[in-house]
Amino acid sequence: MGECFEFGWQAFDVAERFMTPVFILSDLDLGMNYWTCEAFEYPDQPLDRGRVLSAEEIQQNGFARYMDKYGDAVGERTLPGTPHPRAAYFTRGTGHDEYGNYTEDNEKWAVNLKRLERKIEGTRDKLPQPIVHRAEGAKVAIISYGSNDPAIEEARDLLAAQGYPAEYLRIRALPLSPTVHDFVRAYDHVYLVENNRDAQMTQILRMDMPEYAARIRPIHMCDGLPLTAAFIAEELLAREGR
Repeated sequence: MGECFEFGWQAFDVAERFMTPVFILSDLDLGMNYWTCEAFEYPDQPLDRGRVLSAEEIQQNGFARYMDKYGDAVGERTLPGTPHPRAAYFTRGTGHDEYGNYTEDNEKWAVNLKRLERKIEGTRDKLPQPIVHRAEGAKVAIISYGSNDPAIEEARDLLAAQGYPAEYLRIRALPLSPTVHDFVRAYDHVYLVENNRDAQMTQILRMDMPEYAARIRPIHMCDGLPLTAAFIAEELLAREGR
C-alpha cells in the first residue's frame, strides 16, 4: 500500500522529467479491501519539473522543443505564460520537426520516432527498480509483481521447507530494468507468477528478451481471487517434477 502512495507522486516526477504519459496500475484486491499498513511518508523533496526554460534561458540559448541537446533524447519545454515571444509551441500528433513546426518530411518523422524510442529506453534504470530477495542454495527463481507478493513470500517458505529454496524478483515498473534481464540470465529457467488469464507479463518479458524467451515459464491463474501460496508452491514443484 505504501508503494501505491509513493508511486502516485513519483509518477508526476517521471511524467515531467521525461515528458511522457505515465500509467499507474494497481489491482482490485488492493482497491476494494481494507489493508493495515505503515503510515504514508510525505515526500521530502521538491517536484521534478524536468527541463523547464525561463525567458532568460530562451533569450540566451534559443528554444527547440523536440531537439536532443543533452544526448538522452529528452527535450526542453516552457510553461504557459513564460514572458518570451518564442516560448510558445504546438504539441501536435502529426509530423513535426525539432522546433515543433508542422512537417510531412518522412525523414524528420523517422528521426523524431527514433528519439522517442531512445527516450523510453533511457528510463529503464531511472524508474522504480525491482526488489530482489536472495536465498542461499536457491534451486529455482520466481518473478512476479503487485499484490501477488504476500502469497509468493509464503510460497517461498513452503518451498524451502521441502528443500527447494527460491530466489524472487518483484517487478515494479515498465519498461523493464536491466536488473530483470540480469536475473533471467542467471538461471536456466525462471517462473513468472501472475494473477492473469493470459500470462501477459510473461509475454512482455519474452518480447523484451526474445533470446531468453524459452527460459521464462508462466505460472498463472485468474479466478477472481488472490493467488494462494499453496497454488504457487504446488504448481512450481509439479513443473520441477517433484
